[in-house]
Amino acid sequence: MALSVVRLARNRLISVVAVAAIASLSACWSGGLHIGKGAHSDAGPMEADGSIDGIAVESGTGAAIPTRLIVVTSHFGFWNEAFMLRFESETPLPATETTVRDLTGPGVEWSRILAPLEGLKQHVTVVSGLAMHTSFDARASGGDDAKTALTGQVVSVGGAVGPSIDWLIGQANAPAGGIPVVVAGTEEYSFDSSKSLVRAMREPRDIHAQLFGPGTSGKCTSPVPSAYGELVAQSNQRYRGWMMRMIPLISDAFVCDRTRVFSLHGPDPSPAELGSGAQNLDQDVNDRVRVDPASVEVMIRYSELFGKQLSDLANELNSKPAGDGTLLDHTLIVWLPGWAEPGHGRFPWNMVLIGGRSLGLKTGRDIRVVQNTTFSPYNKPSEMLTTGGAHNKALNSITAMFGVGSGHVGDESITLRNGNTLDLRGSVDQLF
Repeated sequence: MALSVVRLARNRLISVVAVAAIASLSACWSGGLHIGKGAHSDAGPMEADGSIDGIAVESGTGAAIPTRLIVVTSHFGFWNEAFMLRFESETPLPATETTVRDLTGPGVEWSRILAPLEGLKQHVTVVSGLAMHTSFDARASGGDDAKTALTGQVVSVGGAVGPSIDWLIGQANAPAGGIPVVVAGTEEYSFDSSKSLVRAMREPRDIHAQLFGPGTSGKCTSPVPSAYGELVAQSNQRYRGWMMRMIPLISDAFVCDRTRVFSLHGPDPSPAELGSGAQNLDQDVNDRVRVDPASVEVMIRYSELFGKQLSDLANELNSKPAGDGTLLDHTLIVWLPGWAEPGHGRFPWNMVLIGGRSLGLKTGRDIRVVQNTTFSPYNKPSEMLTTGGAHNKALNSITAMFGVGSGHVGDESITLRNGNTLDLRGSVDQLF
């Protein structure tokens, strides 16, 4: 994937302090180290206005403001009708081209799932209409597998995958003396270059200990674990309670530059949080959405809950000044599902991006990708359907913004069960 001159200039800074830090940390993190084409170890000179390569520098530090990534996975996909935004005087969109519309103007009707983010609309980018071909439609796939969400790689029966985008970006963007990537929650999604799961921790107090340890970190005093409240993992606010404690921890870690990448794969919400008696969201709800309207409602509430917590996270980062803006301007929050739709749907696969202006992301926009990819369903190889491109294009775009990778994440192509080949390279049109 070709990178623009402007984006290359931005990305020259990514590993100014990272290269030495990565070398010293490699003994603690399994797998080889990966620095992509766009990450360089040399920075340009300080300009008269106090910037390097056009990027403002934090006062007194002599270093450019670091870029940060937060990946938030929701295990179940978005119910599409409750996800899509509606626009005043909307006419049918052409499927033959990518369409881009303004989220910040009048006449935008925010959907139930995205409504919690309306107050942040100038920071939000919505991408809709891709498909999860690698998870469901490759000949080698042993069935539905969420591992592909961050790796972009076909999961062979009994095989391993890796690396994932959070690990790639974290290793190329690590702070001096800090942690390359913090995986919080489950170990289902994050893999290093040796195709091993990146160690995950669920409890905020354990993550605090990993990030800060005892005492202080430079000029930043280590908060005590009690600052994040008592654990509520088994309460009626299981997911919300977990995020309430993660949000200030993430903010403190970024302010203190203890890590620049968080990968959040939190616990399932409790039945009380969703207003449902379902004890097993997969078997009692997800598997029934095609025949049970009540299950559809639970799946919509599931995504609404995630949207509300992401709104709180983004607002927290937006309240912290950083150079020429806020932490949110210098952080990309990526909300993506492990599956495309409830009920093991393969498409449409949708994604929400928040922040990321310093990375060149054009925010405040709704992007519906061109529907120009034909494929055969894994369970009906004789049929052909037309969708958007593979979700790999979203992963490729994210790594390109951070200057990591060589044009593709995971597999370059896959062979479908009917023998056709799909190209998994390229990026999402109009994203930056």
